[in-house]
Amino acid sequence: MKIRLFRTSRVAVGVAALALAAMAVPNAGAVTSTTPPATALDTSGAPYWQGWDIVRGVALTHAATPGGKIGGYVVDAWGGIHPFGGAPAKNPSHYHPGSATIHGIALQGDDAYGDTINASATPFAFPKGALLRDPSTGCDNTAQFGVPIHGISFDPTPVNGTQYNLNGAVVDAWGGIHVFCTPSQGYTLDTSGAPYWQNWQIVNGLAVLPGGTGGFTLDGWGGVHAWGNAHLATPPDSYWGPRAGVKAWNIARGVAIDGTATSGTGQEGNGVVVDGWGGMHPFTYTVG
Repeated sequence: MKIRLFRTSRVAVGVAALALAAMAVPNAGAVTSTTPPATALDTSGAPYWQGWDIVRGVALTHAATPGGKIGGYVVDAWGGIHPFGGAPAKNPSHYHPGSATIHGIALQGDDAYGDTINASATPFAFPKGALLRDPSTGCDNTAQFGVPIHGISFDPTPVNGTQYNLNGAVVDAWGGIHVFCTPSQGYTLDTSGAPYWQNWQIVNGLAVLPGGTGGFTLDGWGGVHAWGNAHLATPPDSYWGPRAGVKAWNIARGVAIDGTATSGTGQEGNGVVVDGWGGMHPFTYTVG
């Protein structure tokens, strides 16, 4: 029987997943950590679709202070936006049941607005009715050459103290990172050390540090790759790469950070990887 999504007052859920929402996250083939990170991430209310690879991204709210509780949003491939951890509901402007076109989600620094994005780097502002205040797309033509865009991230730092949703980048499936076409005030992104897998569509997510000083790239096996001034402190609890007797599983679908780590202080920030079923895998990171 074909599984369908239906809308509730809060989220779209899979009919076959209703009784399974509290079950464990996918772990077949996963190498799991026995020491989960200390995290402020609140995943209560997060959607979960057992056995259905429907999730395509995650975005975290930005804590006002380090250690503050954070929630966020999961986006499904049809464009449905699902809040968790107390984040307010936000209706999508692009939602097409049965059409798997969405490949990422990003939330601006004040958490009021955001974008979902498709494989051609076309952005869709949310909540529904919000104005698209910048062309959230990379200055590249990768999609025209058969390399889809698989992630988006906004720099949470406001411009001129008030303007959000101006700077950031998208990532293509090979790992190419493309800063938005209209960066403000000469914005640059330190991508030194960023991984790149030419001819292999293995990348599924991007998270940019405040100020463009670095970030993280997510591969489909769950590997979180730090670049620029970003550093992993405690990695996610699962990794679906190959090992003896077990094939690799391309099931990691999105990565996000809360932007609270501070350079040179050792203050850790919070991050999360989401898998294709909606399972949440927290990690912590440092800067500098």
